[in-house]
Amino acid sequence: MRSQYAGVRCSLYCSPAERCTLKVGAQLGGPELEPLLAHTTLINVDWLVDFADRKVMPEREGVVPAWQQLPSEAIVSLTQLRQTTCVIGLPVAVLSYGWAAKHHPDPTGEQLRRMLPALRSMKNFKNSKHFNNVPTWGLVWDFMSLPQRGYTTKYDADHEDRTDYQLKRFGKGLKHINVWYGHAYVTTLVCDWPMPAGAQNPHPIDVRGWCVFERHLSSIVKMSTCYLQLSLLPADAESMDWYNGVVQACKGARRPPLAADAFERLMRDNLESGAFKFTNGKDATNVCIPQYAEAFTRLLGTSKMLGYARLGWGAAEGEQLAAALACAQRMDTAVAAEKLWLTDNKLGTAGVRAIGKVIEAGALPRLKELEIQDNGADDETREWIKTVARGAGCSRVDA
Repeated sequence: MRSQYAGVRCSLYCSPAERCTLKVGAQLGGPELEPLLAHTTLINVDWLVDFADRKVMPEREGVVPAWQQLPSEAIVSLTQLRQTTCVIGLPVAVLSYGWAAKHHPDPTGEQLRRMLPALRSMKNFKNSKHFNNVPTWGLVWDFMSLPQRGYTTKYDADHEDRTDYQLKRFGKGLKHINVWYGHAYVTTLVCDWPMPAGAQNPHPIDVRGWCVFERHLSSIVKMSTCYLQLSLLPADAESMDWYNGVVQACKGARRPPLAADAFERLMRDNLESGAFKFTNGKDATNVCIPQYAEAFTRLLGTSKMLGYARLGWGAAEGEQLAAALACAQRMDTAVAAEKLWLTDNKLGTAGVRAIGKVIEAGALPRLKELEIQDNGADDETREWIKTVARGAGCSRVDA
């Protein structure tokens, strides 16, 4: 059978200089996403902005439709996405937010209104040195991207009305949801603002199990420019350039990767104590924990570059990263990283030594470049980690 990629100019996935065979285009991980479009709908950001402005479907008054109610023009096609050339990321984003009510995540349209300045900036961001020929961005918004219960006939919280096809599509989408959040070059938009006044579910996202899961997935290998906290949006965001304005203003304080066993403990302990909220507690044990473990080993086992520079990390974060790398080693995952960038953090002597110890233990067997300078470590530690890294096969060490 002829591959769907054969002979295709996959310009979505490569820099302008690379133009594109699939082999080269894979450097930004685009081909990993293409199969997911068979069961997860990408929402056209241009259409979503027009929807919020009441230019389309005005009768809904800014309350987004469920997957079953989407018009065809709301959906981004693979053909559209493939027209883009990009350097720093893909024109694809995924939303991390809290549902305001059981039957609808945003029944008043308030959350859409809050994110609109960022979406408008994305819509206006068509050409720059970072992206070229962007017809539109695609957004994964669960309510619109996957078939929802109660919207095939008439909403009834106690009635499952999805067809067999819709249930299978939902199941496949849920099974692969970790790919979107974990992908290094897909932008996670974190809606970390208070829930709308009067929300049926007022819990902040910090205690919502799904949101915790999404944010930890987004901290494993994601580029720092692809993790954005929308609570940091400036007042004039919609008139800003996307990359030089919105991205720089909203780059979130990404946490270090959390070891798979530590994530499981975090979920189980907080589920048992009631600190983390799930509509269905089985989601934690049946979906979040196994999906995080799968993503943890897959991402660390395939990502050739781990970029954690200039994130403000201290010794505790350095030790957390070291624990994650040691966990991967215990899980028999050969960490694929050839480059580890930790420049200009605040790891100090303790954090730098924690990283050095896992390198010495063989947790980064393919490491060729280590950048860990400007971290406030003492001279003895800086010389020690140089020796350790070179002994482990590193050809370039900046400490």
